[in-house]
Amino acid sequence: MPHLAVRPGELRAMEWGDINFGAKEWRYNINKTQTGHIVPLSSYAFERLRFIQTYTGNERYVFHGIKDKSRPISDMALTVSIRRLGFDIVPHSFRASFRTLGDEVLNFRADCLELQLGHKVLREPRKTPIK
Repeated sequence: MPHLAVRPGELRAMEWGDINFGAKEWRYNINKTQTGHIVPLSSYAFERLRFIQTYTGNERYVFHGIKDKSRPISDMALTVSIRRLGFDIVPHSFRASFRTLGDEVLNFRADCLELQLGHKVLREPRKTPIK
């Protein structure tokens, strides 16, 4: 989650067919807006996906259910997994952390951060009126 900054439901529904290992990116449609989205894979995320591929690579979903491999893991399974790692937060909190750290610590442009989060970015108002 912290390496991808995607919505929890999008992570849970991640499909192997949407990952381009050659380009090191994940392309999918955002459920909320039904628009295409590209997530560049950090070196760590890329390595983790390669590792996970040895376990679930023959299935549709990267994180499939234990009882039913034709479905992604549940929201609760994701939450419990994060808590077992020692984080006392909900999965969506990683997105807020991504936005805050990107802006306040790394000084990335706010519009770029918003685009990576899959948010619609509005243009800044013109400084001079249109005639």
